[in-house]
Amino acid sequence: MAESVENIAKSAFSSEKIELSLLYAHSGLMESARTIEKHSHGSWQADLITEGSAIFVDASGEKTVISKNELVLIPPEKEHYFIYRGGTVKWMSFWFSMKGLDDWMSPRRLPSTEISTGLFACLDMILAAPSFSAGSRHGDAAADCLAALFSILLADELAVPAQASGLASKAMSLIQRSRGGRISVKELCELLNCSKSYLSHEFRRSTGISLKNYIDRHRAEILEQVLEQAELSPAQIAESMGFRDSCELSRFCKRMLGRSPRIFRSTL
Repeated sequence: MAESVENIAKSAFSSEKIELSLLYAHSGLMESARTIEKHSHGSWQADLITEGSAIFVDASGEKTVISKNELVLIPPEKEHYFIYRGGTVKWMSFWFSMKGLDDWMSPRRLPSTEISTGLFACLDMILAAPSFSAGSRHGDAAADCLAALFSILLADELAVPAQASGLASKAMSLIQRSRGGRISVKELCELLNCSKSYLSHEFRRSTGISLKNYIDRHRAEILEQVLEQAELSPAQIAESMGFRDSCELSRFCKRMLGRSPRIFRSTL
């Protein structure tokens, strides 16, 4: 397995761009609401969410939602902590030394792409290997995957600073990062530390539309993409996008796209 993963990683990036040496890695599981104490590390850290979502909080108190198949990259000596809101959250954590990203000296959220999702899957398999350790062949393969991941995201300029400017801009960023998942105005207010009336007013003033309308539009765009590209059943789509069941998904689809998921797909 390690050899095939190494080939995937090495074909995905130029090793001259980023030099990475893995120090330690582990996978984690959280099934209850909990806030991790603020801390920092002497090395680079990358935390990848493989199920559920968590809130990353930087030293200034800025909050960023990290969802499934997204990763937060944390430079050395940068204080931070995580908030788990309940429900199942699974993640992988990596600590490493790295050269080639010297300009990335503030925490970054790295959004999901088709290529990066494949590399995430490789990392998941590597970490599950019984013989895994940082200095082993599996560890070298994990380092190659991480370096490939950062090179791709750097080349595509997909790294998003954890801190945005402007209240409406911050709200839009949080909504877009949810990737069509369930996110409420109340949750946005909690993340942005403001009242519902103030956020709603500022958002409409800046964009010309209501916050709820923007959330629904973004969710509908993601749903349309999923219906066009994926072979998932309505029940699977409902679960992945945070709908209570396929009936709620169907009602949303009819309201926003004008037809049920089945009829929408039949017209493609």
